[in-house]
Amino acid sequence: MARISGCKTYTERAILFVAIIFAQIKNVGSTENHSAFWRWHDSFLGAEGADRFAAISRANLSPDELAVQNILSGLIETERLKRNAESYTPYASFESTRETMKNTSLFKFLNHVPKGAVLHVHGGSTLDMNWFVDMAKSDKHAYIYRGSKAGQSPEPLNAPVINGSIFFFNDSFARSGLGGDWVQLIAERAEYLRNNSTQLYDDALYQSLTLSGKNPVSVDDAWIEFNDCFTRSLGLHGYRPLFEKHLQASMGAYADNGYLWMELRVVYSNLVYALDGTAYSTEEAVSIAIDAVKSSETLVNPAARQKASERGGGMLGVKFILCDVKSKSLSEVRSSLELVGGLVGEYPDFVAGYDLVGQEDAGHPLSYFVDVLDNDGFDDNNDTAPAYFFHAGESFNATNYNVEDALALGAKRIGHGYNLRTKPTLWAQIKKRDVCVEVCPISNQVLGLVKDMRNHAGVTMMEAGLPMIISPDDPGIYRYNGTTPDFYLIAVSWPDFDLASLKQLALNSIQYSNMDQQTKIIALQTWNHQWNYFIQSQLDNARFQSLRV
Repeated sequence: MARISGCKTYTERAILFVAIIFAQIKNVGSTENHSAFWRWHDSFLGAEGADRFAAISRANLSPDELAVQNILSGLIETERLKRNAESYTPYASFESTRETMKNTSLFKFLNHVPKGAVLHVHGGSTLDMNWFVDMAKSDKHAYIYRGSKAGQSPEPLNAPVINGSIFFFNDSFARSGLGGDWVQLIAERAEYLRNNSTQLYDDALYQSLTLSGKNPVSVDDAWIEFNDCFTRSLGLHGYRPLFEKHLQASMGAYADNGYLWMELRVVYSNLVYALDGTAYSTEEAVSIAIDAVKSSETLVNPAARQKASERGGGMLGVKFILCDVKSKSLSEVRSSLELVGGLVGEYPDFVAGYDLVGQEDAGHPLSYFVDVLDNDGFDDNNDTAPAYFFHAGESFNATNYNVEDALALGAKRIGHGYNLRTKPTLWAQIKKRDVCVEVCPISNQVLGLVKDMRNHAGVTMMEAGLPMIISPDDPGIYRYNGTTPDFYLIAVSWPDFDLASLKQLALNSIQYSNMDQQTKIIALQTWNHQWNYFIQSQLDNARFQSLRV
């Protein structure tokens, strides 16, 4: 390419080149007779742009950021040109595109983006389930349930089990407490090896713990399969040694994926246990989790946080959002709220608040719990009151009113909010109350809410300029790590997704996190350092590639 005269820097040349190309594209086939059309066209786009997501960030991109935006636009367009392929990403199942997307330049670009805070991910499913398979397959204490009917793990755990559930027991407990439906996993694996390969066994184990990612027949079918996967994995992520290691491994993996803060949804009620079958209370489980976070090599020591903000890297902290399932009774939820309130007071740096989870259209609506949630003995000035981070609107049912209920109950954030696309009268209230929507694209597709990602509710949310962030929900069960696959899908599928969108999503994740104000300041400093480094590295890489041509 000939040198563009008058432009001394790479950045200046890139910006001018883009401006020329877009001007040429716009003017192809246009005549003076179409001038009125273009005036209206531009005025409509301008009016929409003022309200769109990331409008302010978009208007204030630096010259270097604009140059990187050019790079990103090219990568996105390369993927969109594949639209005639049968496996075109937006309308293909995640299963069919999960591996191929990893080899694209766009995926590699997004993988390095500093993403801020991950705010909606469930504790037992933060990592691909292969992590648990690798840990269990050669452990002599691992036992797998092979009963033909659903049952319960031995006392005192009494956890639900179905065929394929895996728990860990010491030899003494295994001899005295297990029935004939339990088989030592390494023995079953060795028996399988006689006629097949252990890899086939491991693959079958993995598949029993995960969702295929293929488009489901219905939402209900998808949830049945999801709940089965979750039930089979209870004994894996609840076993104390794996519980601690998995939490620390998750911190490292998300730090490597560009995150500096995590907020985990967790259900700890009698689900964390020891090898002898001892079940830990919720209070004990929270204490064990906090100790694991504190001892993680990924955690930045509080005394060194200021230095961390100068160099970037590491995890500034982890907080837990304690959850119940929506099938719980009023009295059980009341007890949980009292417990969570006490834990917030005891561990304000680690416990954020409360949520109710599970398939929305099959469980109690939030309004069912209003007597407890709206009159829980806390007032607005009580620092130990558990904040609410409700799953709400994870449905395409317009008569599902959980979003309305969550707003009325003062939720700080809303998980999913998918049916907000059918509730435009709520958009102003979301903005006025400054409530962030935690959008989980792949989860919504795998669980049957959307087939073609171009039709995802997040498109409407961005057009409306709603406060939002992107999260992975249960990536372990969906067979992936981090959030790069989510970002890849929306970059390819959602109109006008650009560098400003990425930047605003990261800034939102810090702003709407449950960090205290001092930590937010440090997090913003750290993220800015990481972002500037990312921008410069992209420019340097582009410059290097141009020299090779």
